[in-house]
Amino acid sequence: MVSIYGRFFGQFLVENGVLSPSQLEECLDEQRRINAPLGALALESGAMTAEQVEDVAARQRETDERFGNLAVSLGYLSPDGLEDLLRNQGERHLFLGESLVRRGVLDYSRLEELLARFHNESKLAEAELPERLRSADGNEVRLVASTAR
Repeated sequence: MVSIYGRFFGQFLVENGVLSPSQLEECLDEQRRINAPLGALALESGAMTAEQVEDVAARQRETDERFGNLAVSLGYLSPDGLEDLLRNQGERHLFLGESLVRRGVLDYSRLEELLARFHNESKLAEAELPERLRSADGNEVRLVASTAR
């Protein structure tokens, strides 16, 4: 996890001279091509029509609900069909580190070393969050984002 004061892994790599900005952009482009949204996978697999995908996407913008949940509630996908699409999406997912290894920019041992350093620095940054970042009832407000995506 990375706090709002933390950095994304790709930024960390560029800032530490491991990657150039253009190398990072190439890897991110590869991720965008491979990590298809659920609607695109539903269309590609024939599980939904283009009209259904567009309907769900339009409703998703209005309700801020997950695509798959909306598609099931509208009857466009069965729960089992959604599960199949999510499994397919997960199997196809490409992480930045995997892209870097595939391209020969890093080997796995160097990737592991850099990830450990990145996570360690991110924890330090999270510890620096101001004490005042608390909700009105006194509970801590966690401002984090996943590093996996």
